[in-house]
Amino acid sequence: MSQLLESTYFWTALALVIFFGLIYWKGLSAIKQSLDARINRIRLELEEAENLKEEALATLQDYQRRQRNAIEQADQIITAAQAQAEHLKQEAQTKLEDILKRREAQAMDKIAQAEARALEEMRTLTINRVIQASTAILTAKLEGKNGEKAVDLAIADVKDKLH
Repeated sequence: MSQLLESTYFWTALALVIFFGLIYWKGLSAIKQSLDARINRIRLELEEAENLKEEALATLQDYQRRQRNAIEQADQIITAAQAQAEHLKQEAQTKLEDILKRREAQAMDKIAQAEARALEEMRTLTINRVIQASTAILTAKLEGKNGEKAVDLAIADVKDKLH
């Protein structure tokens, strides 16, 4: 054993074993603490990532819901606009038909008035022509002695009828 105590290899090996023992004894808890801290950091990052994922999913669902609502509203607006356009088209068609009927009636009235005026003018013209012709015929018949005789007879006839 004395030989062992005098050997430099022994003391070097013993120092090395003690050194590794101290490193193991002190370093193990430090390594353990370091690994535990890293595990906790990773766990927190995973929890944060999970929270972000849930938040992103909630936001995605919200935007999808909003998109569906916007599409539904757009469809409703389009349907309402089409219905209103159809209603306006029918209303315009009805108004156009009414206007055409009124204008046709007005045209018929104007035609009837023009016919009535033409008939009245023709009647007036005919009466005037008959009066002119009668005047000419009577004037020709009443000229001379026969005319005086006819006037005297007519006056006498009127006197008899009045008395």
